[in-house]
Amino acid sequence: MKLFKNILVPFDLSTQSTRAFKVALDIAKCRDSKVTLLTCLEGDAWHHKYYDARVDSELIKKQKKFQKNILNNWNL
Repeated sequence: MKLFKNILVPFDLSTQSTRAFKVALDIAKCRDSKVTLLTCLEGDAWHHKYYDARVDSELIKKQKKFQKNILNNWNL
């Protein structure tokens, strides 16, 4: 039986979430587990009258690029 089947990692490009992502990858590799990233965006966009969805889209693109870079450089 696996100790961890799936590891959920909230990710927002912060130093802490990047470290958590890398640690989760290490654990997943050792335990033959899956890692699921939860993209996190800061702010209260729904109530802000100057909200612009393009900002969130750009941030999500940046997060995806960063995540792919980590995965491509990781020894899986």
